[in-house]
Amino acid sequence: MPKALIALGSNLGHRARYLHEAVRRIGDLGTVTDTSFLYETEPVLLEDQPRFLNAALQLETRLAPPDLLRGLLQIEKDMGPAKTVRYGPRIIDLDLSFYENSIRHDAPFLILPHYQAAVRDFVLEPLCDMAPDFVNPATGRTLKTHWQELGRPPLSQVLPVGDQLWSLQGPPRIMGILNVSPESELAPGTVPEAGAQQDQFRQAVQAMVAEGADAIDIGAQTTRPGHQLIPVPEEVRRLALAVKAAREVTDLPLSADTFRTEAAKAALAAGADMINDVWAGRFDPALVALTARAGVPHVFMHNRLRITDPAYPALIRNQPRFADTSAAAERVQADLQPCLATARQAGQCRWLQVIDPGLGFGKQGAQNAVLLRDLDRLTAGKHPVMAGPSRKGFIQDCLSFPHADSLTAGSVTAAVLALQKGAHVVRMHDVRETRSALEVLVNLTHAGG
Repeated sequence: MPKALIALGSNLGHRARYLHEAVRRIGDLGTVTDTSFLYETEPVLLEDQPRFLNAALQLETRLAPPDLLRGLLQIEKDMGPAKTVRYGPRIIDLDLSFYENSIRHDAPFLILPHYQAAVRDFVLEPLCDMAPDFVNPATGRTLKTHWQELGRPPLSQVLPVGDQLWSLQGPPRIMGILNVSPESELAPGTVPEAGAQQDQFRQAVQAMVAEGADAIDIGAQTTRPGHQLIPVPEEVRRLALAVKAAREVTDLPLSADTFRTEAAKAALAAGADMINDVWAGRFDPALVALTARAGVPHVFMHNRLRITDPAYPALIRNQPRFADTSAAAERVQADLQPCLATARQAGQCRWLQVIDPGLGFGKQGAQNAVLLRDLDRLTAGKHPVMAGPSRKGFIQDCLSFPHADSLTAGSVTAAVLALQKGAHVVRMHDVRETRSALEVLVNLTHAGG
C-alpha cells in the first residue's frame, strides 16, 4: 500500500495523551507502521502560546491523498476545539507531509509535499527518526540532507511518564526499587493487604520519596538467579495491592516490574504509569500490545536467560553467555533492535520505548563490567536508557571484603559510572545514597561554570 508521512503537534492540555490518541485514530485510516521520538519545541510565528510536543508517523493506506487529508482534518475536528487563529494553540495538529512521490498543488486544500516539510526542524527531525533516506520528490534530496542543511541543533527530546515529561537533555532520574516478593528487601509478609502490612509498605514508599526518588519501580516476582516463578494470580494480587497503596501516598510516576500481561493490566488499573519488562516483550508478546494501547512507557531489558518451554522453567540455572566479552554493548544493541521493531509494528510508539542493558542478566562478571564501561555506545542513540546495577552479583565480585555497606557503595559507584556514560535513569535500592552521589557529581562537573 502507499506510504504517507504525517507530522503531529499539540500544545494544549495533556499533550502526550492527545498525540497518542491521534496516533490511534490515524490507525483507522490505514496501518501505522512506525513513529518518531517525541520532542518539545518552542512555538513559531505566533510565539505567545504554550510549547508544542511534536512527533511524526508513517502510515500505509489505501486512501488517496485528498481522502486521507479529509480523514486527518476530521480527526482534528473530532478531538477539537477547532483552531481559531492560524499557527495558534491547538489540541492536535496533523499535517500530511509526504505521500509516496506525489507532487500536487491543489491549493489551498492540498499541497504535496507539504510546503513547510523541508524547512521546519520540528517536522524534519521526527521524520528523520523513521525515514532519513526518503527522497523529497520536489527537491530530489533526502530528508536527512534537508535536516543537515538547516544546521539547527537537535530538538529537545522528552519521555512522557504519567503526568510528567522527562527531558533527555535534563538531569538524570533515579528510580527507586520497592518489591513485595517474599525474597525482597522488605521484611517477609509486607504485601500491603491491610493493617500493619499496608502501613509498613506506605511508609517505605514515603521514605523513598523523601530520599529523592524521581519514580518508584514496584515488583512482585523476583528475578534473581535461581528464582521460582510464582502463579499468575498471586503476582496479580501482590502487584495490584502494592501499586494501589503506593498511589495513595505519592504522585510520583510508578513503574510495574513485570513481564506478564495479566499483572501489567492490574498494575495499570491500580495507577502504574509504565511497565518494566525484563524480557523485552519476548516472554509475553501480548504485553507489548497492552502497553501500546495504554500509551505508557515500556522498558525493554536485555535478557539472555534461556526460555526452555512456553511455561517458563521453575528454576533457571543454565544461562547462555556472550561468547565475546569485548563486544557486549554491540550484542545488547543487536539483540534489542528486533524487539523494539516488533513492538513498533504492533502499534507501540517509538517515543514510549526505553532500553535497559540488563546488567547481571545472563552475563558474566567481566561482561557486565565491559557493558558498563561501553554504555555510551547505547546512550549515543536516541532511545532513553535505564541502567540497573543495584546490588547485582558482579558488584560483589569487584569487592575484596564484601559486606552490606560496601555493596551499597559499590552499587552507587556503578550508578555514577552509568550516568557519566549517558544513562538517563538509574534503578536503585539505595535512593538516598544515589541522590547524594548524583548531586556531588553534578556540582563537581559544573564547578566554576
